[in-house]
Amino acid sequence: MLTGRTEPTQATGCAESPARHLYANDIERLGSFMDARYSLALLGDFPTAIADEIEAALEERISELGLVLHKDVTLFRGDPRRFRPKLDRCCAALCASINATDEAAIEHFIDRRVPLVPVARDPDTFKAEFPGKLGALNGVAMTQSPAILASCLLEASSLIPRQRRVFLSYRRKESTEAALQ
Repeated sequence: MLTGRTEPTQATGCAESPARHLYANDIERLGSFMDARYSLALLGDFPTAIADEIEAALEERISELGLVLHKDVTLFRGDPRRFRPKLDRCCAALCASINATDEAAIEHFIDRRVPLVPVARDPDTFKAEFPGKLGALNGVAMTQSPAILASCLLEASSLIPRQRRVFLSYRRKESTEAALQ
């Protein structure tokens, strides 16, 4: 969603329709969207407060890499059917609960090998929240901190290396099962 509209700029030559006006800030952000090297997304039904916190955490982590959010790295928030990343660039998405009409878009991303990380509101209802192809993927819980969710998105997009999460059991009886996870 484009925000921060201050000065209208006539973009089409059609003065009668206010819907045809683009704003200077919008044109600037659209230009950076086209030039961005990375496309990230928060798809589906993320609560606004959580999405805002994830965005702030992303901005902080991305700046550590010498990149600028909304310039070098775009962040799309919303309906999966409207997310159109350039597939020749690195892209990834966190997916909150989606409805049945979004399943085709999700399958399209999976077929195009866009890394998707399902984010369940409750870990116990993961399969119910993601009955389609997303249910087969490893996911995280929305109860995790926004910094952890941001890290998952950055790892999926290969902006930061994957963090190894290892479980060690000293009980010999449990070691084979743990190793097969």
